[in-house]
Amino acid sequence: MKKSLLFLVVFILNANVFPQSSQNLNVSFGLLSPLSGIQGFTTSVGFEKQLSATLSIYCYAGNIYWNHDNFLYGNNLSDYTNYTDDNNIYSFYGGTRFLLSTIRTFRIYTDLELGYNYMTYNAYNLIEFTDPLTHQKSYLTDIKSRDKITENLLGFGVGLGVSHQLTEKAGFYLEIKRNQLFNNIDLSLTRYSLNCGIFYNI
Repeated sequence: MKKSLLFLVVFILNANVFPQSSQNLNVSFGLLSPLSGIQGFTTSVGFEKQLSATLSIYCYAGNIYWNHDNFLYGNNLSDYTNYTDDNNIYSFYGGTRFLLSTIRTFRIYTDLELGYNYMTYNAYNLIEFTDPLTHQKSYLTDIKSRDKITENLLGFGVGLGVSHQLTEKAGFYLEIKRNQLFNNIDLSLTRYSLNCGIFYNI
């Protein structure tokens, strides 16, 4: 009898301290803002598993697209080495999500993530042009120099978001992310995105 009672107490405590983890599938769409290019868009499909009341882990696969971009390797206009278009990034990330606060039915959280990015784009050389009157230098794109480039990039991201449970199973979230993509120690690309998505508890 004592053993049964002890087992029951341990079971109840365990159920309260370590509640059953919840998990969800999510889909998001967003706007991208490259620092040196024009606005693009992002899409992703992900999975999240809650480990505790304030901590969860997640992973997602996504696509990032934007059109024009200039790669700047220095601080001056003369340091531009090429012009690109049709920029695509196929990415896979994993990360940790921390709950910061709950306001009524809204949950405010922050993300830390690390991932792999496969990037493709068309690169063009720039032709230096000097105005004969002002002697001011400018750069023109050499369309004939187009070269299809692929790169493998390591990515590190941080984010801040808010989610809201609409029903027992479904809800939506809104988040802003900053991703730093690294080709090597000398070149990194920064991307900001604003994402809106829906999630479904499974």
